[in-house]
Amino acid sequence: KQDGFTFDGGPTIVTVPELFEELWELCGKTMSDDVDLRLMDPFYRIRFDDGRIFDYSNEKSENLRQILEFNPADAEGYERYLKASEARHKVGFALLDKPFSTLSQLLRFAPDLVRLRGDQSVYQLVSKYIKNEQLRQAVSFHPLLIGGNPYTASSLYSLISHLEVTGGVWSAMGGTGRIIESLGHLIRGQGSDIRLNAEVDQITTENRKVTGVRMKSGEHIAANLVISNADSAWTYKYLLSETTKRKWTERKIDKAHYSNGL
Repeated sequence: KQDGFTFDGGPTIVTVPELFEELWELCGKTMSDDVDLRLMDPFYRIRFDDGRIFDYSNEKSENLRQILEFNPADAEGYERYLKASEARHKVGFALLDKPFSTLSQLLRFAPDLVRLRGDQSVYQLVSKYIKNEQLRQAVSFHPLLIGGNPYTASSLYSLISHLEVTGGVWSAMGGTGRIIESLGHLIRGQGSDIRLNAEVDQITTENRKVTGVRMKSGEHIAANLVISNADSAWTYKYLLSETTKRKWTERKIDKAHYSNGL
């Protein structure tokens, strides 16, 4: 906090508020009663090193107007790119809750990944439709928002462009911290307990079934279901004992190569 303002130290925008709203509805509440979300316009102001500015807007017509100033030939390409983004949104968003823990699960979606050139990067996809380098950067930078690299992240992440055009970019008054505080109130309102600054030492098991968690303090909390929000590799290596591991041994975990945890 500084001079009456509160600055977020992490994510600052919301692109799919419906997912939060659904959570509130499942709890019999209304999100707008707890969180004041406001549509941003422009979404972003992009400043280039030569002093030029591109205001990425909520209105496609405004984006097209600016594109015409940068490079008129890219206006048509931008509209074609948005169609490509929509196609990837239809496939990519449907995969959000699908596991890829087996080869057969991956192969099920392989035709779509091949058809949509999931092997290409976001930047490569954008470059197919837009030729001006500054516009390429303005349209392809979105993977940075989730810790990705536009030059290496799969073109499926271009679905963010479609999300923004159709659903907008939103900001919570009071910052992302306000959403977190409200989630805490929502969870406690359902009768659940939240423990802060309480480090888990181990997920305990018996006969290959989870029995709870043991805290660093030595306390054991019994449970027949434990959800770990840590990376899977960390969970298997540090929170589960060696006797509970079959496939994911420490040796296999140490030899694996990992992508970004988003």
